[in-house]
Amino acid sequence: MFALAALIAEAAGLKKGDVIIAVDGKPANADLRALLRDRPAGSTVELTVRSGIETRKGALMLRDQI
Repeated sequence: MFALAALIAEAAGLKKGDVIIAVDGKPANADLRALLRDRPAGSTVELTVRSGIETRKGALMLRDQI
C-alpha cells in the first residue's frame, strides 16, 4: 500500500515533506478524503502544496474513488 501511495505521489509531483494545504482553493484540513471522496475518477483537482518555504500549485487527475 505504501509503495503504491509513493508512486502516486511521485506521479503528482509530490515529494517527501510536502504538505497539501488546499484543494481547488479550499483549505485542506485533517480530512483530505472528505474534499475528494465525492469527485468521480477522471476528474481533475488543483492542489496547493507547501514545500519548505515555497508554495506551488499543480493539477492532479483522480484515478479511483477513495
